[in-house]
Amino acid sequence: MFQVIVTCDLDAENQNNARFEIDSPAFDYRSELGEAYNYFADNGTPLTVFVRIDRQVTRFYDDYFVHELALRAYESSRRPDVQFGWHPHCFRCTEGGSDLIREETEIVEELLDVFARTSALLRHFTSVRIGALQSGNEVMRCIEDMGFRFDSSALAGCRRQDRHRHYDWSRASNRPYRPSVNDYQASGDPAHSFLEVPITTVPMRTSYDSVPRLRAINPVIRPEILRPALAEALPELQRLGFMVVLFHADELKTGYQDDLYTYGMENFRRAMDHVDDTLLHGIPHEYVKLEDFRWESGDGAP
Repeated sequence: MFQVIVTCDLDAENQNNARFEIDSPAFDYRSELGEAYNYFADNGTPLTVFVRIDRQVTRFYDDYFVHELALRAYESSRRPDVQFGWHPHCFRCTEGGSDLIREETEIVEELLDVFARTSALLRHFTSVRIGALQSGNEVMRCIEDMGFRFDSSALAGCRRQDRHRHYDWSRASNRPYRPSVNDYQASGDPAHSFLEVPITTVPMRTSYDSVPRLRAINPVIRPEILRPALAEALPELQRLGFMVVLFHADELKTGYQDDLYTYGMENFRRAMDHVDDTLLHGIPHEYVKLEDFRWESGDGAP
């Protein structure tokens, strides 16, 4: 049975496009998130929602601001089957402003500090996705020590190091694995006990690409790019047996588009309907939360 894991990251508005202002994080998308909850409830589709709980959110709001926003939107919706996970972004916050932390030791210190302060909630979460897709051997050890069963931070085959992103998943594939203690991008022995479930990437080409690039499957990608890319990748996805879909709550708001994305619920709905009604038509499939994902392999995965 082909499995589809739909995930939503509750990032700040415009955090993933050119309009992002690092020192003005806003989360004004409760209405759109509620509308998405209703869409998933009406379709009987479970959803995994990763909420930001980190020092920057605390600096501007409080520890649980984003989680409480997500709960209020949920309580006023038709209440789909939702799993919450942790989505910490590691920013160095000073009087001069915020900056992405790039040193792994400092990232681990940030994660441990936030986890200790908010463990009353986080110890009930089974899954984590580190913000900006950051990771490393020490980060993986930290995830293990905090007791998570699933990590979904890997962006298969991708690497980026600039002002807003600092990650390397260039050697990781779409295939889940138990991370090696000595190499976070691969399975190995000894290995950590949790399962790394990469964000599925497929080749896509937009107007500024000379060749197709690996990108996450995001429902707000322009349909003329997303649909042919998924159709071409479908045989490989079927061999894999699952896919992780990723979107961000602010992308449900209208008002932003570029050569790759068209934000808004209309494009989002069309893409999700296309996946179910056209792409996977005739293929036995089911939607599952990350914590319900089933994976059988030779590395001892569940």
